[in-house]
Order: sequence, then C-alpha cells, then structure tokens
Amino acid sequence: MANLKYKRGASMFTAQDENGQSITVTETNRHLLKNASKFYMCHCCQEEVILKNGEIKIPHFAHKKGGKCQAASEGETSRHLNAKKLLLGWLKYQNFQVELEHYFPVIKRQADLFVENNIVIEYQCSTIPISQMIERTENYLSLGLKPYWILGQK
Repeated sequence: MANLKYKRGASMFTAQDENGQSITVTETNRHLLKNASKFYMCHCCQEEVILKNGEIKIPHFAHKKGGKCQAASEGETSRHLNAKKLLLGWLKYQNFQVELEHYFPVIKRQADLFVENNIVIEYQCSTIPISQMIERTENYLSLGLKPYWILGQK
C-alpha cells in the first residue's frame, strides 16, 4: 500500500451513526456498514462524514470537502492508519481496554488510542514541531492522563 496522504485530510476509523452510536469500520464489518446506515457523523465536530469503502485503500470515514473539523485537520497516511489498527489489535490481544480515536471535547483533541481510561497513545510517523508535541502532551496531562508517543519514520 502506498504511503500517500489522502486527498481530504480527515481520515478516521470511527464515527457516529444516526443514533449516536460509535461505529468503527474494519475489514470484517465494512460490507455490513455499507448497507446499515447512510449517515455518519464525526465525533469531534459533528459534521457528516462519508464511509470510504472501496477495495483498494483501507476502509475509513472521511470528511466532505470544505469541512472545518479542527481535530481532523491533519492527513493520515496509510502507514499511520495501519499502525493504529495494529496497535489496537495488539493491545486488545493483551486484554487491555482500548478505544480507537477517542475524542476529548474539553481539550478538543482526538487521541489515536485511549487505553484503560487513563493512557493516551499517539502514533506519529511524520515530522511534527516539538511545540505541537509539548502542547498536546500538556493538554492530556491537564486531564490527568498519561500520554505516550510512538515516534517513527521510514
């Protein structure tokens, strides 16, 4: 799979359905979701998102063009999306309680993974200014959370 950014930067695995239920798209439920609901919303901004469910790229939700979601302003590469899936699977295999793409409305941040209700894991595979890492870390600490960063490039 190519390590390219999606054209619209708001790719994510989780969204809300029309009943407010959290939905995570996976390889195993992608075809069920295609037929189950036609309306999904972003947890962060409550804007409508589209289920991208083709056969080439990883199934995911994406904001419509022109969306103004602050939390989803960064594009995620296929590598980043795959890494989140792998980390989620590994943590679940270890019997940790883990949530993918948890949104914290008080600090307006979406964590890649939220573990055991007190640990935030951020997977960062692209360059990021140290000031942004410090700001995000301080945001999580202000909520009494333990933030961990996984940093890596090719």
